[in-house]
This record gives sequence, C-alpha cells and structure tokens, in this order.
Amino acid sequence: MGIFEKILRTFEKTEVEDNRGNIIIAKQNINKIPKLPKKITKNLNLSNNNLVKLKNMPEEIGGDLILSKNFIEDITELQKTKIFGSIYLNNNKIKSLENSGILNVTGDFYCNFNRIENLKGFPSNIGGDLDISNNRLNSLKGIPKVIEGSFNCRENLLNNLNDCPKIVKGNFDISWNNLNINLNNSPKEVMGDFNCGYNELPTLSGVTKIIGGSFDCCNNQLTSLKYFPKVIRKSINISTNKLTSLKNLPEIVNGDLKIFSNKLINLEYCSEIVEGNFDCGYNELKDLKGSPKIVGKNYNCSGNKLESL
Repeated sequence: MGIFEKILRTFEKTEVEDNRGNIIIAKQNINKIPKLPKKITKNLNLSNNNLVKLKNMPEEIGGDLILSKNFIEDITELQKTKIFGSIYLNNNKIKSLENSGILNVTGDFYCNFNRIENLKGFPSNIGGDLDISNNRLNSLKGIPKVIEGSFNCRENLLNNLNDCPKIVKGNFDISWNNLNINLNNSPKEVMGDFNCGYNELPTLSGVTKIIGGSFDCCNNQLTSLKYFPKVIRKSINISTNKLTSLKNLPEIVNGDLKIFSNKLINLEYCSEIVEGNFDCGYNELKDLKGSPKIVGKNYNCSGNKLESL
C-alpha cells in the first residue's frame, strides 16, 4: 500500500492534518478530490495534482484554498464553499470566473497563468494581493477600485487602462501588454512600484503622479519625459526607449537610475544625486558633462563613443 493510499484510508476515519491543522494533499497526482470534512479549520492545499473538476469540495475553509498547478477549467463548484483566507487558482486552464460564488476575498487572490478573457463574476473586494497576469484579458472591467496589496496584470492583451483600480496599496505591474497610446486612467495612488515596461508607449500621459516605490517604463517608444511622475521614492528605469532629452528627471534619485540604450547625445537635465547605481551606457554620448555629482554605487558609461570625460 502506497503512502497516499494510507493517507486516504486514514482520512476515512479522521481528518488528515499537519501539526497546525492544515490539510495537505499536494503532489499526489490525484485526478479527483477525495472525501473531505465539511469544515476545514485552516488551509486546504490540493496543488500540483491532475485535478480537472472540483467535486467534493468542503462547505467551509477557515484559511487559504490552494489549487495551483492543476488542470482545472470550471470553478463553479466553488460557489458551495465559504473561504475565509486567500485563494490560489494560478496555473490552471480556467476560462471564466462567472458563477464561482467568489464575491469577497479576505486575503490574496491569484488566478494568474490561466485562460481568462474577461472579468465577469470577479470578486468585488480583495483584502491582499491580486495577480491576474498571464491571461488573455483585453479589459479591466469588473476589477475592484481599491487593491489592498499589489496588483499584477502583466502579460495580457490590454491596450488601455480603462476601469483600472484607483488605489493600489502595493506594487502596480502592467508590463508586457499592448499599451500603445497613453497611460490614461492609471491609479490615482500607487504606494509601491509602478511598472509599465515592455509596451509600445509613445508618451507617459496619464501616469500616476506620486509613486511610493520605483518607476519602470523601460522598453517603450518614449521620445521625451513629458508627463513624468512628480514624486518617485526609489529607483528609476527609463532605459531602451528613444529619448533624446532627460528633462523632467528629479534632482535626487533614492535608488538606481538606468537611462541606457536611448538616443542621448548629452546628459543635460540629468539627476544631480543618484544614491544607487547609474547606467548611461549605449547612448550617443561624446562626453559626460551633466553627469550626476554624486553616485552612491556603480557608474556605467560603456557602449558610448566618448571623446572626453
């Protein structure tokens, strides 16, 4: 008799729990959920299996529900279950959240790496991080207006930020989408990092004005820093664009400043103090006039055609 068969035999008589009250049936290659207690006091972990359907779910889970890395397509069975913690549905084959019964999530909600095309039936409140990255979304309609943690929507099909959250209390990541006009409807407030890199943005119009962490707009089509955020509390990455001027950079950068791989012919308007690393490599610089007066860590200017320092 294998270990898992012993677990199931035991489970028919009593709850299978670790020493903290969690039920863990992960990495067992099961394709259906075994009989479970109606009420689970803490976490239920069914990740890394071959589940397709969610039949036999308990009526109540006092902690987190972890269904990551299965082959689940339909989550309508979840409407029968009350979940009081975080919900992890990532790395499945889910196409829709409609009729799931998930209205409020007190912790994190992860449904990244699925096949979701719209947000119909999306929870109206999320108490922690929200990760909807690596799906097929072309609209944010249905997303909560306030995200209590970080918001990750990278690698989707967005070409605008209509219906975007208004307040993000953690990081905000919309990189690797199809944004090619502007950043209108960005959050009014982002308390962590703001990442809009790897799009096709020609302008920063509409960007959040005060960013509590780092700002990354690398690998876009920017030709100027017009509309640049007013306050950035950590690092700045504006590399791999088409910038010919650094006008509107802040005087002080409280982290790294990356301006490499642009079309800069001088460093006019560059920040005066960079507390971290400074990288101006692979531009069209002939000298380093206008460089920061203070660089706290490394200074890289390789890949230019410098005639003097």
